[in-house]
Amino acid sequence: MQKTILYYFLILFSTISLAQENTLLLKSGDIRLNSDIELFSGYDVNYHFMVFSNIPTNEIKEKIKVLGIDFLDYIPNKAYVVSIPKGTNITSLPSFGVVSLASIEPSYKIDPKLQDNKFPSWALSNNMLSIKVLLYKNANLSAFQQNCRHRDYQIDDVNSFSNSITLTVDPGQLSVLSSINEVWYIEPIDPPGFPENKTARTLHRSNVINTNYSTGRHYNGEGVNVVMQD
Repeated sequence: MQKTILYYFLILFSTISLAQENTLLLKSGDIRLNSDIELFSGYDVNYHFMVFSNIPTNEIKEKIKVLGIDFLDYIPNKAYVVSIPKGTNITSLPSFGVVSLASIEPSYKIDPKLQDNKFPSWALSNNMLSIKVLLYKNANLSAFQQNCRHRDYQIDDVNSFSNSITLTVDPGQLSVLSSINEVWYIEPIDPPGFPENKTARTLHRSNVINTNYSTGRHYNGEGVNVVMQD
């Protein structure tokens, strides 16, 4: 009886451990991937999550790169965003410790602030939504700009350093944008700034030498005379 209980306990522990290994911690939310290695080849360059049993060494990553696969971003836990050319032979990936390979679904690309048709007030104006669209590191920003113009999206800013573009679009276009192959993440624009210290006392540290409490220092300039000579 005890052996049977121990057996089921080990099976349960193994199942939980495997599920944790294949759980990715994304900005859009946690997702759990199946232990399958499948390549979606709908485009010339295809973007996937590649999950490892252990974080790969540089030597292993270099061997995978020989296949034509590029590592773009690290994703907790033990996973990477990779780009894979169409027609790549992936049969050797398990020998490098790869336990899962899955395409990146459109729903994974949308920030929680933009999910469920609930949008932050600072990103909405006249029923139009201002968003920042981040492309994959090796995506062609110029080609994506041209695509946006073709779709009549309002382009507010282009950042070649971060390979991103700021757009003002109808909220209904979020699903369309997230389905574009080169798009990695969509988030609302940053909220407007506000002054953190209106009096600026802490900015130049005058609050240290001119304190408000009775027993503190009160170096406020009182009694100081300035003499100017020719």
